[in-house]
Amino acid sequence: MECIICYENMEQSDEVALTCCHIFHTECIIELIRKRYRKCPLCRTRITWNVQQFQKHIKLRKKV
Repeated sequence: MECIICYENMEQSDEVALTCCHIFHTECIIELIRKRYRKCPLCRTRITWNVQQFQKHIKLRKKV
């Protein structure tokens, strides 16, 4: 699968799904949040996490 933000192939370990279920590279989403662009690039659903919350979510998800 290809990340729609950077157009590079994604590994399953490097991808994250937003609440709207669209999947992107983890770092691409973190960069969007840092730039204060808080909407899904595909459907414009609001991203309500800040960077710290998002990183915590990713760590918890990887433990499961």
